[in-house]
Amino acid sequence: MYLELLTSSYSEDTSEADPEDSWSRASTSTSWDVRGIRAHEKDGYGILKADFPVEIGDEVHVVYAVYSTGDSFGHDDGAYLEVLSFHKDLEVAKRNEASVNHGHRNNDERYVMTIEFDSGAKVERYCPWDGYFESLDYVRVESFRVER
Repeated sequence: MYLELLTSSYSEDTSEADPEDSWSRASTSTSWDVRGIRAHEKDGYGILKADFPVEIGDEVHVVYAVYSTGDSFGHDDGAYLEVLSFHKDLEVAKRNEASVNHGHRNNDERYVMTIEFDSGAKVERYCPWDGYFESLDYVRVESFRVER
């Protein structure tokens, strides 16, 4: 089974572009509403495969991160939400939350986090907030009942 985190977001300008500067742009702030987890029979954009048996109505824990980005001309607070993992085991989810908060540089000098699955398998994963203008805002574990 595949799982999707149900979200919505709202963005607003937090500063105005300078009309005298053709490169200037408004900065933004985005807030996220995380509403639930939906089951799917096949994968798709933003849908992850569960590595554990899951049925409609089961409690599942999701680990996700919100991060900011920008450029030389503006900043976008909370612009992106990245789903990192789904779990039946809350303790594994909490370990992943800690792993994300304590990422490390690998041999290629890339910032990576270790994601653990309920099966015990582990994978190193690139952190999308590892950029000149990007920064991690927060990591959360939330629990929901799986819906259809």
